[in-house]
Amino acid sequence: MMEIRHFTAEDIPFALEQTSREGWFTCAGAFESYLDHDPNGNFIGWMNGDRAGMITTTRYVTSAWIGNLIVPPKLRSRGVGRRLMQHALDHLQSAGMRTIRLDGDPPGLALYRSLGFVDECESLRFRFKSRDSSAVSGVEPLAPAHMKHVLEFDASRFGDDRARLLEMLYLRGKSAFIAWRDSAVSGYVFTEETGLGLRIAPCVATDTETAKRLLQAVSSRAGSQMVTLGILEANRAGRKLLDSLGFRPMPSCRRMVLGEHLAEGIHGCIFGIGGGAIG
Repeated sequence: MMEIRHFTAEDIPFALEQTSREGWFTCAGAFESYLDHDPNGNFIGWMNGDRAGMITTTRYVTSAWIGNLIVPPKLRSRGVGRRLMQHALDHLQSAGMRTIRLDGDPPGLALYRSLGFVDECESLRFRFKSRDSSAVSGVEPLAPAHMKHVLEFDASRFGDDRARLLEMLYLRGKSAFIAWRDSAVSGYVFTEETGLGLRIAPCVATDTETAKRLLQAVSSRAGSQMVTLGILEANRAGRKLLDSLGFRPMPSCRRMVLGEHLAEGIHGCIFGIGGGAIG
């Protein structure tokens, strides 16, 4: 028998142990943001007095995301993952979410498909180790006063209103930059520190030239750290840009959707996803 309880701050060390074992680029701040954004939307499975698995959910206005489904190896093939997934789906659907997405690792795809998820596209992952510390023109550090412009810029390109989560990511992030064109925002990038380096989360821009300058600005601050990001396969220009900057591919995920295909966003403007758990 398994009991499912709400994920709390006391569960973060367990969560980091699981993500570290899987080789996922995450940090305590990410889980703190999930908990602040939706305190009742993240869950831990318990069996015989021990934690048996975890899952997170993130709700926006018209769509929601499922992430961080991990079951310790010794408890796999016992239906723990399916029960956690069904619990998360029940939570989101009871809240009126008609569109639910996730970025699935290959071992979980069969489970997700059995629950009704269908493939949308490949969600690619890249990494880069920078040694470039030169200054970049045309971008500047993102200040709190810029956030209202960033939130307006982001909503139509991401496809949903994620303002509250972006504000949390900005406050907890490592560094952030903004680009302008004719006094209007043309792009922005956030970064966060993980146990494995610096992660871009997210990067949104109107065009590849703006995205290039934003990524170079991150590189100039990264020093010798590993920089990672995710990008959707539909952004072909973005993939060429990453190749030209020296980013190298990592194992990818499969973006999947359950329900209506709402909040799809403009893939060609997303040069770094917020994360596999939050879109």
